[in-house]
Amino acid sequence: MIYGIIGNMGNGKTLFLTYLMQYFHSKKRNLLSNYKLIGLPYTEIKIADDLFDVPKGRNFAGLDELWITADSRSSMSGLNKIFSHSMLQSRHRKIDAAFTVQDWMQMDRRIRNVTSLVFAPHILGYDSKTGKPLAMEVYWTSYIQDYINYERMNCFRIPLKKNGKYVCDMYETREIIDEMVDPRDLLREELIEKYMGYEGKKKDLVSKFVIDHGLSRAEASTIVDYCQRDI
Repeated sequence: MIYGIIGNMGNGKTLFLTYLMQYFHSKKRNLLSNYKLIGLPYTEIKIADDLFDVPKGRNFAGLDELWITADSRSSMSGLNKIFSHSMLQSRHRKIDAAFTVQDWMQMDRRIRNVTSLVFAPHILGYDSKTGKPLAMEVYWTSYIQDYINYERMNCFRIPLKKNGKYVCDMYETREIIDEMVDPRDLLREELIEKYMGYEGKKKDLVSKFVIDHGLSRAEASTIVDYCQRDI
């Protein structure tokens, strides 16, 4: 199941996402995350196809600011396609996931279409001594269209402090989320480093890249040209 968490800056999207992370951790799920968790064991997701290689068993992925990687305006980009494909296969890979986004329409349509529930959190109150959030009101709906109608949403409340621990202390609140890495960029860098200064025949190395790494002939040719630029 895939959950979307929407709302303006400061409404508590990452806070609620972290609440879900600690909840699913208590249910013996393996955690996957693209942001830093504190006090919770998790597997880091930084490369777009990391969801293809996950721990055995049931997994829960927390994806903060996912629109940076899966923006609807870049739906045809290679990076977007790779990540969207991995999300579409999440059920078969025994992965449930939740993502945050400010504007629902920012998210790639392919991911919006497979989202089961949408949540809209709002912080209710803060600890007078520490200034940390104490409770949250969460609106939710399974009636998902391009426009999310808040008037048709249900609501529940959750505590943000349990057994003396604040949920806001379970993640780095000032972390800046970067776009996930395209695995093909890593491959290009690896090939350039390995073959820089190559003195053999261009066509031989181009064919090797096409056969061994699945690159298009045009892309392989560009990489070889770069490796031989000073020869």
